[in-house]
Amino acid sequence: MSKLDEISVRVESNRPRTANIEIATGILRDVHSALREFQASGRPQAIDLRHQRRMTEATYNALEQALSRGEVSAIVDSELRAEIFETRFSGVWWVRHLDEQGEITTEIIEVTEVPVILKAHRIDMIGALKKLEQFLETPLANDMMATPTELERSASQ
Repeated sequence: MSKLDEISVRVESNRPRTANIEIATGILRDVHSALREFQASGRPQAIDLRHQRRMTEATYNALEQALSRGEVSAIVDSELRAEIFETRFSGVWWVRHLDEQGEITTEIIEVTEVPVILKAHRIDMIGALKKLEQFLETPLANDMMATPTELERSASQ
């Protein structure tokens, strides 16, 4: 046995990088199709990034870089936290849901005017109407709606 047999050899390939770009490009084509469909029908579309085949961290990073962040972002703090941002392509939204530990549980690209999670639910709006009606009946609401001059007058009496 020669000393050459003892030398470890590692062959590096450019294939993983190319594969990541190809997968990210495929997802971008899906986003393009979804945006075209939305333009034609007005029907929202969603692409679940957590269920994409062969989605590596490098693929994910390539996709995030390609879409990048646009002008609008929001955070929803409820039972689970959601981070939403519009990509640089209007109507293409990146929506992340996180658990209590801050780990991503779902990640979706939504193609729509406004992501579903940001829309008020009718039942919540009914409750809000009742709360607002009750608030308007309180003295605090009357104080808040008074003009500054009226507040100054009542304070000096």
